[in-house]
Amino acid sequence: WQTTFFVYAVPGLILIPFILLTKDPVRGVQEGLTAADRQGVSRQDFFTKVGKILTTKTLIYHYIATALIQLGIQGYAFWMPTYLVRERGYDIAAAGKLAGIAMLVGGIVGALGGAIVADLWFRKDKTARLKVQTIAAAAAIPFVIISYLAVSNAILIPAIFIAIILSIAMFPILSAVIVDLVEPQDRGVGMALLLL
Repeated sequence: WQTTFFVYAVPGLILIPFILLTKDPVRGVQEGLTAADRQGVSRQDFFTKVGKILTTKTLIYHYIATALIQLGIQGYAFWMPTYLVRERGYDIAAAGKLAGIAMLVGGIVGALGGAIVADLWFRKDKTARLKVQTIAAAAAIPFVIISYLAVSNAILIPAIFIAIILSIAMFPILSAVIVDLVEPQDRGVGMALLLL
C-alpha cells in the first residue's frame, strides 16, 4: 500500500515546477472588468467579500443543503460495504466490489448525466442548475431507503446504483451554481465557503 501512495504522489511532485512557472491571470479580465473595477475589487478584504456573499439567501440555503446532502450521501456510500457485510451477509470482497462498482458507474453516469441535464435545461431556465440539484437529491432519498429495506438482491443492487447516480448528479453542478450566483470577482471566496 505504501507503493500506491508513492505512485500517486509522483505526478504531483513532477507538476510542481510547472505550477510555479504558470502566470496567474489578471483577475476580472475574462469578465470584462475595467482596470479601475479590478483595483476596487483587489482592495476588498476577505471578510467584506464573505459578508457580501452571505447576503444572498439562495447561497446560504445552497451551502446548508450541500453540507447536509454531502453528509448523507457520503455516510451512505462509506457505510454501504459495512452494511452489506453485517446486515446482508455479503463477504468483505463481494461487498467491496459491489460498492466500488456502484461508485464507479454511479459516479460517471451521475456526474455526466447531472451536468448535461443541468446545462441543457439552463439554456431555457436560468434556475435549472439549482432545480437539477434539488430534484436529484430528493429523488435519491427513496432509493436509499429502498436499498436498506429491500429483501432481495434484484431490488437491492439497482436501488444502490440509482441512489448513487442520483446523489452524485448534483456534485458537478455545485461550482456552476456559485458561478451563477456570485459576482465574478468574488467566486474564489464563494467556492471557499462551499468547500468549508
